[in-house]
Amino acid sequence: RKQYDDGDVPWEEMFSDKLVQVEHFNVRITLYSIESSCQDCIDGHRHQIHQQRVDYFQKIPLIRILEETFNTICLWHPVAQGIDHVRWAKFARKMSLLSSVKNSAHEVYMAFIRQSKIQKKRRLDMEGFTNIIKDVAIIQEPKLRDNVEEAVAKLLWDNIVMLSTVNKMIWNEAKLMAIHAEA
Repeated sequence: RKQYDDGDVPWEEMFSDKLVQVEHFNVRITLYSIESSCQDCIDGHRHQIHQQRVDYFQKIPLIRILEETFNTICLWHPVAQGIDHVRWAKFARKMSLLSSVKNSAHEVYMAFIRQSKIQKKRRLDMEGFTNIIKDVAIIQEPKLRDNVEEAVAKLLWDNIVMLSTVNKMIWNEAKLMAIHAEA
């Protein structure tokens, strides 16, 4: 959100094809027209007339963020089908996971070991990645042990959304949600 407020989140045209239309109440309008009316209004809510992507930023489903994060990690060099312990450690370091916990490197490694034993694999798939994120979220936020979903949301919004590809995906998804709400 800070990047948005500073004007650092670029606006990219998604619907340059002026032929794609939607119809409501027998009135047709192009998605290009709707997209151009949803341009960012940095001045605040009192000046905005149309839907804004920033209003939909927090409404992106957490599973969508987890999927994009998993796919991003899998695309790191060398490309792989899952996440091994080296990629997991690199990701945890880069995102400062468990930075508030003593001996965080050990905790990160042990979280991976626990999940790999459960899955009986040396690489995490999407299900294993989701479980390891839940595990780390509970370790990082012990007060939220009873509310795992909230702990995961806090971990994602505080750390992981700053991963560039994930951040770009979130802004694009929020923009699509704003455009569809405007339509």
